[in-house]
Amino acid sequence: MSVSSRLGVWAATLCVVVLFLNSAVGHVAMAQSGESEEDSDDSPEGPEASKQKRAEGHFGRGVELHDNGDYRAAYIEFSMAYELAPIYHLLYNLGQESVELKEYVEAHKNYVQYLRDGGDKISPDRRAAVQRKIARIKKYLANLDFEVSVVGAEIAIDGIVVGVSPLDESIQVSVGRRKVVITIEKHAVWERVLDVAGGDETLVKAKMISLATLVTTESRSSNTGFWISATATGLFLAGTGVAVVLTRNAKEDYDSELGTVGDKSPADKRIAIEDARTSYKRFALYTDIGIGLTVVGTLTTYLLSGGDSSSAEENKEASLGVFVGPTQVGVSGSF
Repeated sequence: MSVSSRLGVWAATLCVVVLFLNSAVGHVAMAQSGESEEDSDDSPEGPEASKQKRAEGHFGRGVELHDNGDYRAAYIEFSMAYELAPIYHLLYNLGQESVELKEYVEAHKNYVQYLRDGGDKISPDRRAAVQRKIARIKKYLANLDFEVSVVGAEIAIDGIVVGVSPLDESIQVSVGRRKVVITIEKHAVWERVLDVAGGDETLVKAKMISLATLVTTESRSSNTGFWISATATGLFLAGTGVAVVLTRNAKEDYDSELGTVGDKSPADKRIAIEDARTSYKRFALYTDIGIGLTVVGTLTTYLLSGGDSSSAEENKEASLGVFVGPTQVGVSGSF
């Protein structure tokens, strides 16, 4: 349809709707009197006249906004006009804006209601044209069925609540990406994003998890960490004990090499002393590392066990640091 044709259709629609708005509130236009509504002595006064003017204003702005491509604002204006004067003509405008917004469920609902409310007042040609629109829109609709594990859960699609579980019938949605959120008190929120194609019949299964179950799971997870840490700490302690024994033996060998002359040449003696010292330093380093790991493991086990329940804030501020040098390991922290 050309721009001029569309403008002509909108102008004609505006005239028809204004006439019906006038009829809806009992006001007779004085188009041939040469008088404005404000100046006419016969102009009705009171809330009905005010509703008429407001409805006409909303409709006029809706037409302008549609022509400007602001379909969301146009839909709002037509909705306000329909709320003030619920005549069937406005349902056609609402259906048209819904199509522009790709909200096909609303478009289908508005067009079907337009035909139903208009009845015999709608010409056969117009009815046939709207029926063709409805047939095209149906290709962009799908149905969602819900199977929720709890009763009384609130089901929302794209931020709009559509019902409470269990639902007795399918929920019709537009094609595209739909966000489903299911909520109920004392349960974790169930949330999914679904890609819906035209004609789909999708069963959405939602297993709601109670918050009590989550707390129990977290508690078990915390206990598992505690036992892992405690086991590792025990192994560190055992390894440190072995390293201490080896360090002591290496120290004795080193001292022995330093204190005896024997029958070795000076060069062999230096090599033997250097080997003994290297072994001693190596085992000493292993001992330091073992002590450090044991301390860290002990503190970690303590924190995982819950520590002092009366000083939770102090536990939050606790910090721990480990530093490793060439021959030593250190631990620093605040608790």
